[in-house]
Amino acid sequence: QLLLAQHRPFEARMSGEPHLAIVRTRGADEPGASYSLLAAEMTRLSANSHEMGRFYLLQKDFKRAIPYLEMAEREVGASSAVHNDLGVAYLESENATQLSKAADEFRHALRTDSSFAPAAFNLAVFYERAGATAQAETQWKAYLGLDAQSEWAIEAQARLQGLSR
Repeated sequence: QLLLAQHRPFEARMSGEPHLAIVRTRGADEPGASYSLLAAEMTRLSANSHEMGRFYLLQKDFKRAIPYLEMAEREVGASSAVHNDLGVAYLESENATQLSKAADEFRHALRTDSSFAPAAFNLAVFYERAGATAQAETQWKAYLGLDAQSEWAIEAQARLQGLSR
């Protein structure tokens, strides 16, 4: 949570992530910093699969994050947060074969909890990236029905307005 409070790693929204503006840089996205000592400490303290997956996801180390998050997703009673974060990993990895899996995970999170705002937000981002403008517009409106007051809602409203231009 401390890492999320300091830096927004990507456009999509992880579960429990506070809103921060996206900082755009000129070059390609640089990978997150390596926190190998912290990873060792998390392992020593027996962090669960979801926690380890989120840790690597924050670093944009998708090759490590995805297997942990897939493990967490297979656990009985996997939460909306697990499905959402796995969807974020698939979406942000920019692997074409995993892209459709991202939408499936966001939808699964919403079936588990229809009011889970991060998954609604991310599904709209997915539709935008896929060029499905009408679906993105519908999904942004659905998101705003769940969250009309936060800083995430302000961003969603701006993105919705951008689609209609």
